Amino acid sequence: MYREAAGKKGVAQPAAFLYRAAQCERKAGARDAAIRDFEALLRQFPEAAEEKRAAMEGLGELYSSKGELDRAAAMVKTLIENSKTGRARLRFFLGYLYYRQQKFTEAVQTLKAALAEPNSGAIAAKAKFFLGGSLLELGRSDEALTVFGEILSLPESERPDFPPDLLFRLDKLYFSRDDYAVSEAICRWLMESPEGEVVYRATLRLADILAVQDRLQEAENQLETLLRDIKEGKVTFPASSKRPREEEIASVLSEIYLLEGKLAQALVSAELCLSCKTLGREYVTRVRWVMGEALLRQGYPMQALPYAVKAYVLDSDPVYSPKAMVLALRILVREKRMDEARSTLTELRKRYPVYAESVAGEPAVRAVMEAEAAARKAADSPPEKTGGEEH
Repeated sequence: MYREAAGKKGVAQPAAFLYRAAQCERKAGARDAAIRDFEALLRQFPEAAEEKRAAMEGLGELYSSKGELDRAAAMVKTLIENSKTGRARLRFFLGYLYYRQQKFTEAVQTLKAALAEPNSGAIAAKAKFFLGGSLLELGRSDEALTVFGEILSLPESERPDFPPDLLFRLDKLYFSRDDYAVSEAICRWLMESPEGEVVYRATLRLADILAVQDRLQEAENQLETLLRDIKEGKVTFPASSKRPREEEIASVLSEIYLLEGKLAQALVSAELCLSCKTLGREYVTRVRWVMGEALLRQGYPMQALPYAVKAYVLDSDPVYSPKAMVLALRILVREKRMDEARSTLTELRKRYPVYAESVAGEPAVRAVMEAEAAARKAADSPPEKTGGEEH
């Protein structure tokens, strides 16, 4: 009816009728029909400024929903050039389109311009979300974390929806900068998810975050509660999910028990993991290191050494393999196997130079460094001349 009215001769404001027809199609989910009406409005009524602007905005959104991002961006650019109001929202939309096109440099520039516009408050949270995402993709992590920090500090009702994978990525970035409070807050937020897999991953991460802050009992409680909730069906997973969850939790618990000094419990948990054929490499490497540490502390260095060696010969985990190399160093120095200790330190420096520098003050490492210095001095010293040679 609206479309028919727009085509009648002498009708007042035909563009408004055609705009209403397009809106009806749009609300009915007939996207292509809505696009045809909006495009017809632009062709037939170029002088209808208000309807033309509204139609262009509609087309930008509809082109975007079809994945025609170049057409959408061109439409929004034209709108920005010809508009004196609503520019914050238009710039935000253009920045969003650039983000979807993976034009992250253009997205950063456009989203910053949107936030600098007057009356940008209504779009500020969403603009910062895509600005932070663009900075992250450009490798500008410090700037990204500052922007995301502003969003995460908002009340939950005012925050944009964060995909869980992005939150897990942010958690690790904040964690790597020792910003444990934000990292912990992200994990606790994720633990409110209705998805069992998200709750599971977030709880394991939270345990690590608590452990590094020496909040070991809290970490232990979180993991034991998670294990109980899984067994009681309070945390559920898709039927197709075959992860060895009990063993993964036991792997993390084994380290918590070790740090608490509960060596027997640490060994029991670790042994449960090592008998699991499908356990991921990160968890296996962790428990090998735990086994080595626990056995050494119980006074069994030669039983501990194979676990330490396997944790860096068979695996290359960025956290636990270098720890295992230092553990092996301590055992080798204790057993006066200095040539092997020197080789191990050389390998540690090559594979994990930053970690090697951080443990340079440890007694076993210092002992190996002193042995290296003595060997160099001996190699540089000229041989002593004998009396027969002087004669």
